[in-house]
Order: sequence, then C-alpha cells, then structure tokens
Amino acid sequence: MFTLYKMKTYEGRINSLEDNQVFVFGSNLAGFHGGGSAGFASFGIPGNVWRGESYDSKPNGWKGKWNIKGIGVGFQKGHEGMSYAIPTVTRAGLKNSITLGEIKESVKDMYEFAHLRSDLEFLVAYTDDNMNLNGYTSTQMASCFSGKIPFNIVFESGFLDLIKTFVDFYPVIAPPIVKEFGVDFDSYGNALTLGRGEVTEGDDQHGLHSRTHEDGWTVKGEIKEDYYIWVNEFEANHPEYGKVWGDFESVVRADSEEGFQHFYENHQPTEWDYGDI
Repeated sequence: MFTLYKMKTYEGRINSLEDNQVFVFGSNLAGFHGGGSAGFASFGIPGNVWRGESYDSKPNGWKGKWNIKGIGVGFQKGHEGMSYAIPTVTRAGLKNSITLGEIKESVKDMYEFAHLRSDLEFLVAYTDDNMNLNGYTSTQMASCFSGKIPFNIVFESGFLDLIKTFVDFYPVIAPPIVKEFGVDFDSYGNALTLGRGEVTEGDDQHGLHSRTHEDGWTVKGEIKEDYYIWVNEFEANHPEYGKVWGDFESVVRADSEEGFQHFYENHQPTEWDYGDI
C-alpha cells in the first residue's frame, strides 16, 4: 500500500517559513517556549533571550512568532506562522524527564497529523550537532523520528543521515490521492453526505460516533441534524486499504486509489438538497 518516497532536506538553521510550512520543535509540557528552537519560534531570535523579552510576564495564550505560550503539545499558529510542539521535557531545564519512548509516541502523533495535512510541509528543527536542551544526543533524538515517515516531513540533512542508520527507517507514506467535489463526484442539490448508519448502529442524532462495518471499514464522524440527519467530515480506516478522510462536499483524501474506490463503492454518500431543510 505504501510507496518509497524521496525525502526533502534543508541545510543549516530554519530562519523563515513559507506560508505552507510548519516549524516542528521540542517543547516542555507547560508550553514555556523560552529557549532553543522553542525560543526562536517565540521571538525569532537565537539564544536564550526569554528574560530580555519578559517572557515570564506574558500570559498563556500570548502569540509568539510561530507558537503560543502555554501550548506544549501539537499544532499552533503564532502571529507570523505555524508550528508543532513535540514535548521532550516536562518543564524547562529538567533534562531526560520524558523518556525516548514517550517522545517517539509524540513523533508518531505528529506524523499522523502531517499525513492528514498533506497541504503543509513540516520542517523538523533538529540537527546532528548534539546541541539539545532535553539531555539527549542527536543520535538518540534521531531514533525517535525513525519509522514510516510521511512525504511532507523535512529534516536537516545531517539529522536525516542519523535517522537513516536505524533499521526501521522507511520513508514510505507518499502523498494521498485527492478527490474533489464537482470534479470526481457531484450532487444535484449541492448536498453530498454520509448517512447516520455509517457511524452508528443506533438512533443517535448528534455527536461524534464510530462504527466498524463487516467489510472492515471503521468510519468515524460527527452526526448533524436539521430535519435531515447526515455526516460531513469523516475518517475511515481499513486494515488493508488504509485511510480515507474528508468531506464529500469539498475534498476527500485517501492513502490509495484502490482504497478510495473500495470505500466509495461500499459506503456511497447520498445526494440531497439543503434547500429542503
């Protein structure tokens, strides 16, 4: 199902971002982004400058250059660009306080998010110089990034060389195929949605639900109700065909053409007209 993919790299340090790029940095769980790559994402200035920037007096929710104070995990938007925080210490300065196994799990979460956001590039701010504030060497950190790596992850070239030394390195998750409303499928009334039965076997009318079908697809989505009952955004997973996700009224992505066709043939969306509500 997966295809080998040539990975992009960058040289030196990340000083700027394109509109579609995300700065991936090591963080602490408190979201105190004061030093290292986290500090650069806050202030756009290298070095441990948080005292001079009066960072400790800024409230949680304060937007830095690419990040947000108080958010120690995951995707975030600063006032100039986007970033993704991977916790590597519990609090600033407490080295080795999060295990390499836990860091690897956080990296997997980031890879999953990146795979779903194929419109973005994720630039990982680790190098091979061993200048890490979390207590781990560059080789140890590289071990956390090995595995099945999405096509839109971009590493510093030296750090990628370290990742390649691990046996489970496998840059295989190629760009998903994309299907668009009005091009690949359409609706006479502009409504094209999954039915309630795709995500629940009960009579639920609201909320997020998930259902595993006999054909192997597990479909998750939020039920909406206004005279009609429907599901827009969905995510479907299959042990053989991988993932299909999106909204049939906009864009649907899939790991493969075969996976999309199998899902579409067995879980066809319904055409209707919002004007009937």
